[in-house]
Amino acid sequence: MKIKPLLFMFALGLGSATVYADTPRGQCLADCNRSYERCNGPVSDAPDPWCIEQLTYCQDACDAL
Repeated sequence: MKIKPLLFMFALGLGSATVYADTPRGQCLADCNRSYERCNGPVSDAPDPWCIEQLTYCQDACDAL
């Protein structure tokens, strides 16, 4: 009788662990894009090369996650 709740909790833990493992890189990339948008500014005629360079560095760091 007690084994079923334990198995359920174990399965729930495995599911949340895999979701957690996929989340940090996506969150990192979203943060990079938000930072880029702030760096570039709301009204700009062309992208700022420095902002593009910083975005690239940020995304490279996310790839390591």
